[in-house]
Amino acid sequence: MSLATRCKAFELPGVIQQQQTAIECDAALSGDTFIVKKMDDGPLRLFEVYPIICPPNHFGPNCARCRQMCRSCDPITGECTQCNGSYYGENCQHSCPENCLNSTCDQRTGSCYGCVDPYKGKTCEQYIAQFGDRVVSKLGEDFPKPSV
Repeated sequence: MSLATRCKAFELPGVIQQQQTAIECDAALSGDTFIVKKMDDGPLRLFEVYPIICPPNHFGPNCARCRQMCRSCDPITGECTQCNGSYYGENCQHSCPENCLNSTCDQRTGSCYGCVDPYKGKTCEQYIAQFGDRVVSKLGEDFPKPSV
């Protein structure tokens, strides 16, 4: 992948002067040597390089805070890499189902790790209560308690 597709210019008013250019890259650049290649015949003057190292849970050239639903995010793109316990989805945009035990679920699928009583099912959507020798589901079905 070429540098041209990995990095793009950005503005940082008050820090980057009129004759200067700043770039940010969509993937981490690692190592102790970076080569800057000029693509035209004009002059190249490289005066200062400021690596931007953000604190944990921050990203981008301004070190913006990760989304509230993210436990951690990619330091370059800000995409969630780990959701807080009560969220799931590619960008932690969905809340775990309301009947999940401790309001926690699988970060990718939204399946509950356990359900509060008397709920059952992958997303704790099935209400199943027992009254004496009868079992009642949320759909109003009434059937005899199975013998064990």
